[in-house]
Amino acid sequence: MKLLHCGDHHHPDVQVPDRGIKMWVIYANPSDFPGKCVVREHVIAAGGIHGVEEQPAAVVSTLAEARAAVPRGLTRLPRDPDDDLAIVEAWI
Repeated sequence: MKLLHCGDHHHPDVQVPDRGIKMWVIYANPSDFPGKCVVREHVIAAGGIHGVEEQPAAVVSTLAEARAAVPRGLTRLPRDPDDDLAIVEAWI
């Protein structure tokens, strides 16, 4: 396990397994898919948050469809005010 460091933010109380923690982020109307909801897989690792695949996990028309594309049993994290405006929520 390593400590989580995201950009200038240090989280000494959060320990991340060496392989990282998977996170799925739902975007609404991102610039690469206007008018769509997109689900992208990321990994939270000791060096920060990294995208896993260039292609999205899902490109759909509604937020409900995007949520259905996220693996079951995860916990929803609301959008942080500092997040990109296209981010709706994340699931870990």
